[in-house]
Amino acid sequence: MNTKRLPWMGLAKLVEESAEVIQVCAKLNACPDGIYFDGKDLIAWLENELADLSAIMQFVEYHNEINVDSKRVETKYKLFCEWYGTRLNESLRGDETETDRAADTEPAMAMPKGIVYGSCTEVCKDEYHSDHCKRRRNNG
Repeated sequence: MNTKRLPWMGLAKLVEESAEVIQVCAKLNACPDGIYFDGKDLIAWLENELADLSAIMQFVEYHNEINVDSKRVETKYKLFCEWYGTRLNESLRGDETETDRAADTEPAMAMPKGIVYGSCTEVCKDEYHSDHCKRRRNNG
């Protein structure tokens, strides 16, 4: 936990990247086909902005010694799946066959591998982030 709390590293960038995601989402609401009026590919733009937001979120968490509750992230993720009626299963991970999907009738709510915020799990492949998580586990 950051006991000094100042300076808050990365907060201005977090606000900026959040605003950019909001901007492209607003445009997607107006142009649900993913092509903006000027021909810009909104899906590609959203993918880029979400990557930027994810990076700054991890930066802020690490450099300000903020511990995001991974259980809360998973709980919220499952709630969002329920709200949107999505079916998240092994097919997102690429290791499920068409037969498996056809036979599976219950909605699965597990988070796809690779979505990690807060404390890292064994799926973390990023050396810097993984190293950070090891230090957290060792320091309590």
